[in-house]
Amino acid sequence: MKRATIKDIGLLVGVNPSTVSRALRNHQDISVELKQKIREVAEQLKYVPNETAVNLRNRESKIIGLIIPSITMFFTPSVINGISEKLQIGGYKLMVLCSQESIEQEIEKTVKQDLFDEVIIDNANAASQCAEYLLSKGCKNILAVYGNQNLGISKEREKAFTSACQKNKITVAKNIFAESSNDAKLSTIEYLLEN
Repeated sequence: MKRATIKDIGLLVGVNPSTVSRALRNHQDISVELKQKIREVAEQLKYVPNETAVNLRNRESKIIGLIIPSITMFFTPSVINGISEKLQIGGYKLMVLCSQESIEQEIEKTVKQDLFDEVIIDNANAASQCAEYLLSKGCKNILAVYGNQNLGISKEREKAFTSACQKNKITVAKNIFAESSNDAKLSTIEYLLEN
């Protein structure tokens, strides 16, 4: 069955779509009687406003973009589901872009950061907390694995993690930098087999 539109309602009531739109938004210029008639017809047709059209009219997209390096079967899907559920509560939709762990694709997909608000991880604090957690569990021979060595995010995490370990007089046995999850896995296995 075709979705009912404000044009359909307008045809049945005998008014133009803009009048229907204003009536459904409870505009003061529309009489109470006409508003009631339009609402009744809208209910009969099971009319549901087109969210995209409403958002465009309000100059809002109500879409949040999430750029991730890859979609794995472990961590990422649960994070995406959690983000999506929270956004839906606020009337937002989630758009996920996958960069395939390619810096070039991330740069291509990412708009200028000064144009939009963003939510990012406090990398230094997260790395410090990670080190402190491992130290609180008595870990002494730590293998630290980071992302691409050319990225600021990896450098920032490595610096904070190493600093937290040094502060507690623990030496990091090895720092591994990898451009992809697969590279990280192979380098980790190689190090563990050698040591």
